[in-house]
Amino acid sequence: MNSSRGLGSYINIQNVLWQVVYWLRAGNPFRLGSISRHDKLTNIATQPIMKAALVSLSLASAALAAPSRGQPAKHHAGHLMARNSSTAGTKIILDNDWSTAGFIPFLMALDAGWDVLGLIGDTANSWALQTSLHGLATLEVGNLESCIPVYKGSDYPLIHTPELFQTWEDLHGDLVWQGAFAAENRTLEALGNDPTSGDPQRVVKEAFYEGFPNTTLAGNNSAAWMIEQVRKYPGEVMIYSGGGLTNIALAVRMDPEFASLAKGLVIMGGYIDVTLLTTSGSTLQADLNSDINLKIDPEGAKIALTADFPSITIVGNGANQVFPDQAYLDEVFEVKNPYTELFNGHYGTIFPFWDETAIFSVLDPSNVVNSTTFYLDVDTAYSSPYYGNIIAYQEVLKPRAQALQKVNFIYEVDGEKLKTDIKRSLQYPKSCLVKLKDEVPKALFCLSDWTNNARDKFNECFESASHDNLLCYLSVREDKMMFNTHTNKHIRCEMLKLDLYPQPHRRAFHFEYRWLGVMAMVWVSDLKG
Repeated sequence: MNSSRGLGSYINIQNVLWQVVYWLRAGNPFRLGSISRHDKLTNIATQPIMKAALVSLSLASAALAAPSRGQPAKHHAGHLMARNSSTAGTKIILDNDWSTAGFIPFLMALDAGWDVLGLIGDTANSWALQTSLHGLATLEVGNLESCIPVYKGSDYPLIHTPELFQTWEDLHGDLVWQGAFAAENRTLEALGNDPTSGDPQRVVKEAFYEGFPNTTLAGNNSAAWMIEQVRKYPGEVMIYSGGGLTNIALAVRMDPEFASLAKGLVIMGGYIDVTLLTTSGSTLQADLNSDINLKIDPEGAKIALTADFPSITIVGNGANQVFPDQAYLDEVFEVKNPYTELFNGHYGTIFPFWDETAIFSVLDPSNVVNSTTFYLDVDTAYSSPYYGNIIAYQEVLKPRAQALQKVNFIYEVDGEKLKTDIKRSLQYPKSCLVKLKDEVPKALFCLSDWTNNARDKFNECFESASHDNLLCYLSVREDKMMFNTHTNKHIRCEMLKLDLYPQPHRRAFHFEYRWLGVMAMVWVSDLKG
C-alpha cells in the first residue's frame, strides 16, 4: 500500500499523521452531544459542492478506549508516512501460519508502502483453518479486514500426515517443535494452545487471545486466488511464506506460469549446516534450527523452491539473528494501541524475529547486510534423516537431471533497522485508506497543515478539481504547533462509522481526527458519480 500514490500535488506528507476514512450509515447515526452526526453530514452532502461544511471537534476530554478482546473491532486508525524504498508500491500476498502475535509481517509490509492483496493461512504450527482465522482476527484488531481478505489454505500437505510424521520421528529422532503434527492434546488446547493433529477442521477458540473474528474468510481455494492475482498483476506480486509451502506448491502445479508471473518468492525457513548446533546446549538450540516450515511438507517445499520464480529469497539461518528482550517490548509499548498490547503480552522473548526478518529482507534491498547465492534442492526422501532440509550446490556441481533454481540466501540483515521498523509498524499501523482510494480512483485528497490562510488553501483545493471528485481538506493543531512525522508524540485515532449515504449517485467521505487534548478540524464535501 503506497500511502503517497495518487494523492495529487496538494499533499504535504510531512504534516500527515493519522487518517481515518469512513462512510456514514443511513439511518444509523452516532451522536456527538445532542447533535446527530448523520443528520448534520447528510445535510452537508445535499448542499452544492462549494458549500462544504466545516466540522470542528473539540475532544479534550475524550476517553479513547481500545476495543476489548473478543468484541467487534470498532475503530479505524491509519498513519501515512512517505517511504524512499525503491520497492514501495509492490503488491504482496502473505501466506503464513498466523497466530495471536504473528501480525507484524503484514504491518511491516503496509508500513513500507506495499499493497497487501491478501493473507493466506497455512498448515505449519497449527492447522490451516485455525491459522486463517488468526489472520482474520489480527486484521480485525486494526480494522484492516475490510480491505485485506483472508483465504484458507490446504488442510494437509501434499503427502505428509501426522501419522507419517510421527513414524518418521520413530526412525530418525524427534523434532523439538512438531507444529501441527504434534500429538493431539486437548488439555493444552483448553489452556489456550492452537490445535495439533486430530481433526484439521477443529477450531480452538481459547487460543484467540486477540479475540475471535467477527467476519468471515474470503474463500477456501487459496491457490486459485493466488493464480488469479499474479495473472491480474503480472510481474508485480511478491509471494511471502512464513509457514508451510503447500499452497504455493499447489499454485505452481495448477498453473505452469504462476511462478514466472510473480515478482518473486521469499520464505522463512531453509536452515543449512546447523546439525552441530542441535547437538549441544539446551533443546532450544535444536528448536531454533528445526525448520518445521519445510519439514511439515517436504514435497511442497521442493515444488515451490524449484519453480521458476524470478527471484527466490531464503531466510533461514539469518532469521535467528535478532531476538526481542523485555526492554524492547516495553519500549514498543510506550505507545499503547491494540497491536502493541498484543505484542507486549504475547510475543515473548524466547524466539527471534523469524517471520519479521524474512519480510524485512525484501522490503528494501539495503536491509540485507550479508547474503550469498547457490542452487537449492530439498531432500524428499522419507528414509532420510534430512527429509525436508535444503541442499545447496554451486553451479558446476548441481544435479544435471533437475531444473534447480539459484536462490538468495540471507545470512544477516540490519538488525537495528529491523527493530526500528517493527517498532514503527506496531506503534503507528496503517489503515485501509489506500485500498478505499482504489474504489474511488478519481478522488482527490487535499491535505495541508494548519495556517492562517487555511480556508484559502481549502478553497484552492476545491477549485482545482472537477466537481465529480471527492475533495477533503484536513488540518490539525495543538496550541498552533503542527505535528509532523518527526514528533515523538503519539496520536491515537478512532474510527466511528463507514457506510453509504442514501442519496442516489452521491457518496461522501468524512475525515476525523480524535485524540486527547487536540483540536481536529475537518472539511467535508460530497462525491458525485
